[in-house]
Amino acid sequence: MSVESGPDRPAPDAGSPLVSVVSAFYNRGYALPATLDCLLGQTLRDIEVIVIDDGSRDDTAAILRACPDPRLRPIIQANAGFVVSMNRAIRSARGKYIAIHGSGDVSYPERLAKQAAYLEANPEVGAVGCVRRSGPFVVGPKDAVLRGPMLERMMRKNPFTHGEVMYRRDLWERVGGYREIFRFAQDRDLWLRMGHTGCDYAVLPELLYDREYQPDGVSKTPQALFLQTKLSQFAVQNAGRLDDKGRDLIDRFGPSAFFLIAPERALAKKYTLWGLRALRDGDRTSAAIFLPAGWREWRGLYSFAGITAWRLAQHRWLERPLRAVLKAGTPDHGPGEG
Repeated sequence: MSVESGPDRPAPDAGSPLVSVVSAFYNRGYALPATLDCLLGQTLRDIEVIVIDDGSRDDTAAILRACPDPRLRPIIQANAGFVVSMNRAIRSARGKYIAIHGSGDVSYPERLAKQAAYLEANPEVGAVGCVRRSGPFVVGPKDAVLRGPMLERMMRKNPFTHGEVMYRRDLWERVGGYREIFRFAQDRDLWLRMGHTGCDYAVLPELLYDREYQPDGVSKTPQALFLQTKLSQFAVQNAGRLDDKGRDLIDRFGPSAFFLIAPERALAKKYTLWGLRALRDGDRTSAAIFLPAGWREWRGLYSFAGITAWRLAQHRWLERPLRAVLKAGTPDHGPGEG
């Protein structure tokens, strides 16, 4: 049940905030105080902060209830999943712009002010990101704003990681919000549909966001990482197959559209590389997911080498010499990776 009013969107008025920040939490109460501090400490004061407690079993709800700042609008509910929760929160938002904030991440004090100012000054831009720190790496443009047609860029590569993005709420409404079929990669599907409206994207050349890798994050779970990459592939192919009425595969076939994904050699190479790394590092569970997936995706020389290595590793007496070979020849970066 929501601590606030129901999820129906209130009409904007003169008292509506410029930016609505939306962040969904599930059993990450340990990271919530730092999130509230960085969001409520933004230099842009004309904001509301909507934090969803999606059925957490820890102290998330208690922390939200204890925060006295009137700009915080908590939603406490039974577990509904990330996509349902985000749609519910954004429907209730009052701001002109929606800023996403990943649970446990850090927005620098000027993030919201600079992104909102850019959107105000550039009406052709539908969504804007920024340079972000991902683990030990700083990712994004160094000198000038990275900008261009959103659809064209998103068909090739996603320059965002979702959490650091601010976008126009009316554009989100126009394309229908996040789609629940995308348990992962829901952001890329959203950007692609926004891109079909003809808008640009932009990435500011300033470090304004830290992405913190959580123990239960997608990159820590091989099954989730596999599904994320598969759904991202689906989002791109789906966006490129519109009929003469502008309908994509999901519009026409619903969830069954997932079975229309065409295999991709680049994805097979990515799965195979991840599997070989896992085999090299003794992670048999991940290897058993990614190496067969690479072979199923595209039966080429690279994936054949991967599936052969996996089968050889089933023999305990071969596993150690095989790992030694992989340590000498498996790169830490490969096809499709930065």
